[in-house]
Amino acid sequence: MRRNLASLALSLVLMLASCHSQGSSGEAKAGTGSLKVTVKAVPKEGVHGPSTYESSGSGPPRLNYSGLDGIVVYVVGTDDHSRGALEKPEVVSLRLGPEAFERTLVPCPRGSVLSIENASASPATIYAVSAFDAGTLAPGSNKEIEPTFSGPAEVLVEERESARATVFAAAGKRVVVLKSKDSYEWKGLAPGTYVAHAWHKRFPEVEASVTVKADETAEVELKLGVNELPKVPR
Repeated sequence: MRRNLASLALSLVLMLASCHSQGSSGEAKAGTGSLKVTVKAVPKEGVHGPSTYESSGSGPPRLNYSGLDGIVVYVVGTDDHSRGALEKPEVVSLRLGPEAFERTLVPCPRGSVLSIENASASPATIYAVSAFDAGTLAPGSNKEIEPTFSGPAEVLVEERESARATVFAAAGKRVVVLKSKDSYEWKGLAPGTYVAHAWHKRFPEVEASVTVKADETAEVELKLGVNELPKVPR
């Protein structure tokens, strides 16, 4: 009996682990709608076989499209522009540890504040070319910056070449990081037109316009890949 229960519990754990993530935020209220965004990385047309393989040594390995992570998904609505910055700015943390940043991809919603902290034991000069300069931070100190740039910015540390991170300043107040085939649902949205975006460092950014209606859930799938790029004449 105990063995059967243990086997059943293990099967349940494996089943849950194989499911794709579906997150959500906000609260469904009467008169508002929801927007569910699914993101998917698509292999190049004509490529067949497994989604990934070990490099033979003659070149880099192919991407694991089915498990691709680090995809920034954000939604822009009319309220993002009409209300301007958030009433109480969200503070987004970028923390430098002893050797590297604790997170290598940090999404910043529109109107947020980026708090850069040096949690290492030595001074660190932290900056992002053409985006911001936090200056040299003493151990245990931090500096808050209001992102004035849009899109990705690579953050560097002058004293540590290997310490790198990407800060993505989204044009909207709703932003998450997903894996390929994952979904995220924003609830409590005012009816209207929204534009969903997906970005990954390896692919061109994609977007799709969708209409959110009261008491309904609108769904959109964003596909990342190179198939939509203009064909190069031979």
